[in-house]
Amino acid sequence: MRTDVLWSTGVYNGLKDVEPGCFEMDLVAHCGGRMEGPFLWTLVLADVATGWSECVPLPSRDGLLVRSALQELQTADATAAARSRRG
Repeated sequence: MRTDVLWSTGVYNGLKDVEPGCFEMDLVAHCGGRMEGPFLWTLVLADVATGWSECVPLPSRDGLLVRSALQELQTADATAAARSRRG
């Protein structure tokens, strides 16, 4: 999902005072229009305030995999923040 499309279609109208950290989250199926057989999923997070986005590939639509991916993103974000504070 491209955040520029979200902005241009007005999905976030009325949310002008939102601070960074407010996310839209979606699961995108890469199935070619057919929900049969194996295919890849992408977990997409987009920050409503900044347009920042992160995508994580998933082999299936499974709650435990989504939870794990969110935890990995949170850990990576905390690590990056700690590095930036150190200079």
